[in-house]
Amino acid sequence: MRIIRGKLKGKKLNVPLDQSVRPTLDRHRETIFNIIEHASWAKNLQSIKGQWEILDLFCGTGALGLEAFSRGGKHVCFVDKSLKLCHQNISKCALNKDDATFIQSDILQLTLDISKFDVIFMDPPYGMNLVPKTLALLHPYLSEETVLVVEHEATLKDECEGFEEMRIVETKKSTIRFLKKSLQKSS
Repeated sequence: MRIIRGKLKGKKLNVPLDQSVRPTLDRHRETIFNIIEHASWAKNLQSIKGQWEILDLFCGTGALGLEAFSRGGKHVCFVDKSLKLCHQNISKCALNKDDATFIQSDILQLTLDISKFDVIFMDPPYGMNLVPKTLALLHPYLSEETVLVVEHEATLKDECEGFEEMRIVETKKSTIRFLKKSLQKSS
């Protein structure tokens, strides 16, 4: 596994030797960033490239946050219960101290200092129904322009209440949803 494009292009990342972490495949990361970099609904994100405030929830190896940083990030906040692999990969990529924040926490107990993020990646463990619970906690950290990228098991069909689905990409084992905060008021 490696960083695909940007200022960290080609950096090889450590991956788990067991199944404890399920990193997003290179080809899926390439798809995610091709969509972010070209979709009309992500124009604001495209216009502030180089200044992105990034949140990588359930970060595992940190591959999504590192790829985003490489392509246009200013700062990444990595969050997971275990940050061992993420720390190894940050070291390999030689990020500066100011480029990243690490929070070792249960995501459902999370509070953050940064008020708003430009892009949020979320790839929770499968089979634990964490997508709706985590999405419900994110509203304070969203602007109307924040792009959320949620990867989850293909069998999960929950509605993403309070969010507008901008695009869905289905793969054999997973679904990748691109969401933005819904501007419609609930009745």
